[in-house]
Amino acid sequence: GVNIWDVELKEYSYLIFGPESVGLPDEILDGKNNILTIPMTSETRSINLANAVSIVAYEYLRQNYDK
Repeated sequence: GVNIWDVELKEYSYLIFGPESVGLPDEILDGKNNILTIPMTSETRSINLANAVSIVAYEYLRQNYDK
């Protein structure tokens, strides 16, 4: 996947987040979609769904905020 800090999120029509227990289904992860990732250190086990959505939503707002 591509790091979310390296893309313009306004270029994406939609963002899909998978459930914490199983992630996204294979038909979404089949390579036909642009998969974005949130960078994490190797010591980080995981980010829960609510925090992942918050991170991406904030980055979208940060990129598209007009003063």
